[in-house]
Amino acid sequence: MKFITLLILKFFDSFHKKKIINFFNNNKIYNFDTVIDIGGHKGESIIFFLKHFKTKNIYSFEPSPINFENLKKNIRKINKKFSNKENINIVIENLALGEKNQKLQLNQFIESSSSSIKEIDTDNYYFKKKIKFLNLKNEKNLFKKYDINMITLSDYTNKKKLKIIDFVKIDT
Repeated sequence: MKFITLLILKFFDSFHKKKIINFFNNNKIYNFDTVIDIGGHKGESIIFFLKHFKTKNIYSFEPSPINFENLKKNIRKINKKFSNKENINIVIENLALGEKNQKLQLNQFIESSSSSIKEIDTDNYYFKKKIKFLNLKNEKNLFKKYDINMITLSDYTNKKKLKIIDFVKIDT
């Protein structure tokens, strides 16, 4: 059931990705000097930008220690898959990117893409529906808490001596 659910989600996600491609194509944006990926998860956005655009630098931020380990494994595969593209610099960071520098707690959900720094309302209708839909209602430990670090984009870019001129925010 989980596999079928993930396939359905991937199918609907493809429509959203098509909108992003159309947005950039309609605005004649085909090349990116720098892409900042907030919530790197397993590298899906990295693959998306490498596949559809000419991209020089990708900085991917994934605060979850579990997701970050998966991202590290996947980044090797991604580098091999896109090795024919020249001068690509991919940097992955085990950090949250946010409005201030602080330590936070992450609620790592058993279904990793739903992890959040926000408190999880287990009485919420959407939450209950998702648990039922993913067939997780018998799971005892639906999420674990992890201490994470958040940094601002300006502090990160200053620390790494990066210059970011323009950016477009895409909510995915």
